[in-house]
Amino acid sequence: MIALNNTVSVLVSTTTIRLEKPISIGGNWVDFGGDAIAELSEADRYLRQKKRDPDYEARLKQIGDILARGVACLLAKEEREREVVAEQEVRKTVKLTPDESKILGLVSMFGSVSPADLGDHLKLSRASVARRTNSLQQKGFLRGEGKTSALKYYLTPAGRSATNRSNY
Repeated sequence: MIALNNTVSVLVSTTTIRLEKPISIGGNWVDFGGDAIAELSEADRYLRQKKRDPDYEARLKQIGDILARGVACLLAKEEREREVVAEQEVRKTVKLTPDESKILGLVSMFGSVSPADLGDHLKLSRASVARRTNSLQQKGFLRGEGKTSALKYYLTPAGRSATNRSNY
């Protein structure tokens, strides 16, 4: 496996290095005077590094963990971007009625609005307000919190962007 005629070779070679200092071969120190080339296998390099640095495996694991977190963050970011693009496409195709635009405008202006406030301001019956707000909730522009008399409507991010582009 190793010849001492001014060259050092290993059966599985992946890296070539220049030998500047004496090396130990079979317990004997050999000095090639900087003229010899040694080829080391991946396993040899790993063993040499591990000998120099006992925490080598722990560091490799840390590097792997950091890379895994980075890849996970990148994939999550790409997924969010795809969702935003899909949401924008949906918003472009959704048409709002004049009453729905007015409801979005009121919710945008006041932050939250009850069904009774909407009915009073728009001169609509409770049933009409319920139909319009249900439609806006299905389209993803409004979300309701609470029940019966404590019900309040809030804008979703899609609703905020819709109020920016609609005329109410």
